[in-house]
Amino acid sequence: MPTILNFNGLYGDSGPAVLPDFVHCESLEIRSQQYDWAIPTHVHAYLFQVFCIEEGAGQLLVEQRKMAFTGPCFLVIPENTLHGFAFAAGAQGTVLTLSASYVEKLFGTSSPVRRELDSLHILPAANDPVLFADGLQAVDKIRAELFGGLPEREAMVQALFTVLFTTVFRLAYQHSAHGLVQQHRSLALFQAFLKRIREARRPQKTIAAYAAELSITPVHLNRVCQAVAQKTAVRVVQGYFVAEAQNYLAHTSLSISEVAYALNFEDPAYFSRLFRQHTGQAPTQFRQARGAAPVGLR
Repeated sequence: MPTILNFNGLYGDSGPAVLPDFVHCESLEIRSQQYDWAIPTHVHAYLFQVFCIEEGAGQLLVEQRKMAFTGPCFLVIPENTLHGFAFAAGAQGTVLTLSASYVEKLFGTSSPVRRELDSLHILPAANDPVLFADGLQAVDKIRAELFGGLPEREAMVQALFTVLFTTVFRLAYQHSAHGLVQQHRSLALFQAFLKRIREARRPQKTIAAYAAELSITPVHLNRVCQAVAQKTAVRVVQGYFVAEAQNYLAHTSLSISEVAYALNFEDPAYFSRLFRQHTGQAPTQFRQARGAAPVGLR
């Protein structure tokens, strides 16, 4: 049955799940050229990626959007993010892939750096050439350490990744027009709420349960959501699953009921009503608007 491509490791790999401290580095050209510079939308289970684009351009495909980028730049892809690429032939760079547990070992789960890495970013070098050069130097040193045989390699690699991710955080901070707001407690709570939603994958989970996990009241959680997203907490949860449903409908040939069950809805009819409330279209109408016969990814 065609479904969204989901890999325990790198794109195209069919091996077992990666180890907790998985770290991988390879040239962009190696895998991209193999697939004619076009990587269909897919998901890496529990893997985090940083693409250092040194030369060339392309498009990042995510959530039915095409986001253009031109090197030099960094692309930050959080774990379990549905994404794909259309690279210009000849693009050059480095791809770093790490297990989410490795990133959390470096920064924990609540640091500003770790929270920023939960968001997708395109960070051009032009925003801060000096800071970008620091990040590029860290990437070069990581590659040298991983392929070298010097003693205490693990400690050095961890230190270099700390430098790289802190640099990425600073670039993201400067790239945002609302850098100061990102440090606000409300945004931190909202980001934590989104992460809980992604981890739970349970449409029926109550707002009270989410609030308890965040050590706040449901009223407080609703205020946070209104302040950051201008939505109630319930609408934020529903919006997440509707967005996931749009990905399935656009990129697979699963039936409407199969999409509902894949997203843990117990009642496909309720799923369809909720989808229509958020999008103004029935799931079948949404799919038909994007092509009469959806093609499953293989």
